[in-house]
Amino acid sequence: MLAGATGVDVALLVVAADEGVMPQTREHLAILALLDVRVLVVALTKIDLVDDEWLELAADDVRSLLQHTPWPDAPVIPVAGVNGTGLDALRAALAGSAHRTRVRRRDDLFRMPVDRVFTAHGTGTIVTGTVWSGTVQRDAQLRLLPSDRSVRVRGVQSHGASAAEAGAGERAALAVAGLERSDVARGDVLVQGDAWATADILTVLLTLLPEAPRALEPGDHVRIHLGTAEAMARVTLMGASMIEPGETAWAQLRLERPLVARARDRVVVRSESPVVTIAGGIVAEPDAPRRGRLATDDAARLRDVIASGPEAAIVACASLHSWQGTPRTALPVMTGLPPADIEPVLPGLAHARVGPTRVFARSVLDDAAARIERAIDDWHGGQPLEPGCERDVLKRALPARAHVELLHAAIDDLVQRGRVSVTGALHARAAWQPQVSAAHGALLDALRAIYREAGLAAPTEGELPEDIGAHADRGAALRYLARQGELTAIEPGRWVWSDALRQGIDTARTALAEREELGPGDFREVWGVTRKHLIPLLEYLDRTGVTERVGDARRFGTARGGADQA
Repeated sequence: MLAGATGVDVALLVVAADEGVMPQTREHLAILALLDVRVLVVALTKIDLVDDEWLELAADDVRSLLQHTPWPDAPVIPVAGVNGTGLDALRAALAGSAHRTRVRRRDDLFRMPVDRVFTAHGTGTIVTGTVWSGTVQRDAQLRLLPSDRSVRVRGVQSHGASAAEAGAGERAALAVAGLERSDVARGDVLVQGDAWATADILTVLLTLLPEAPRALEPGDHVRIHLGTAEAMARVTLMGASMIEPGETAWAQLRLERPLVARARDRVVVRSESPVVTIAGGIVAEPDAPRRGRLATDDAARLRDVIASGPEAAIVACASLHSWQGTPRTALPVMTGLPPADIEPVLPGLAHARVGPTRVFARSVLDDAAARIERAIDDWHGGQPLEPGCERDVLKRALPARAHVELLHAAIDDLVQRGRVSVTGALHARAAWQPQVSAAHGALLDALRAIYREAGLAAPTEGELPEDIGAHADRGAALRYLARQGELTAIEPGRWVWSDALRQGIDTARTALAEREELGPGDFREVWGVTRKHLIPLLEYLDRTGVTERVGDARRFGTARGGADQA
């Protein structure tokens, strides 16, 4: 009955007049309520086997039962199958009830839980089920979950007839290519698109039935029914020590095998032994992260996911996933709402930031931006000569689990608000200028004197005298002088005085103008440097276009100077 009730909008409850309400009748009604089946018609059958007084008692018994259900005014139609008494009235009641059902969205993601699979000669593998959402057409490409196999629809039948498509609320039989009979079973789900994923943990708002035999406790082993699938699970409560009969609380269901779930799905919970229905729930987080005790804010967000409109549901979903955000493509599954409801509201969200692929709550974005500002301030405080820091420094300011798109979004937000500037790969406070203290001024002067005197035979950073500043300050000071144009970086860790480099290039051009091909010895003779300094200089001139390599020789190129290209 649980598998068959998947996707049902109208339920026909059959009660035999000669037997009356039975325990199974009560369980069936409980399941229909837990599945949120909103329309009910009752057929009181076998009235030809009882007298009028007994029939009246049986009808009163049914109406009394319905008073404590979502269908207190459901029509109760007496019928007798043998002679056809009441069948016209039953048909009319069913037809009238169908007009009171909710409209199932066809402009939604396609999903169909499989309830039967078989093979037909000349057709191959056929799967049947009730389409939960969206539509499916011939030649559509689908995915079978949880095995994640790709299949193609070869043909569609709906209610026994060939059809161009089958849509939400309709029974469908799909002839599929790419599957053998053994590849699919009841409980599998056919879906379309990449938004769907299997779930090992479900966060649910769980209600224990008033007639449940005992309280539900953490660690209880239960049977979970979702769509046409059944799985065993352990219960983890998210705040309450237990759920008493009739109570509702947040819980996580740790599944022993993956299921395909969507926010706002209804699940039915049955006890392991004896197998009876004890609870039901609404999925708030499909494929949820492991959660412990819920904060008050998170409980409110979970309620927004399952009970609010698109804007509040999207923001709540993004907030629950904080630093990771929510993938845009997954929003229809994570909120339980059709794409047609989600996409129009994304550009105008006031409390969320929509990135290229993910959505982040505005509160999380603000937190990230504040951390980045502090990181930049700390960098400026520790590196006052530097114009800014690279993105890796800012990335370390966020938790390791933060998605890289959040980092980019927070930086963009700070730039748009005029709080941070980005120049090339460097990030700084807006209008930041390197600060030269008295100590740094003395260090800069000492370095100027060393490199001016050394000319083209300048020392590497590691060869500087030990008494010239701290090692960390040396590098910052050298980079500062390079940005000022006083030094030119020849290679990592090696600088030369820029004026000396320009003068050396001009001297070499003049002295070697008569020669077309120049060897290293020619430059060494002109510059008077050792091979240790010569080779880095020549390689730098090659890179900047001052010279060109021709085999083992060089010739001067069109660039006039090297220091200006640094």
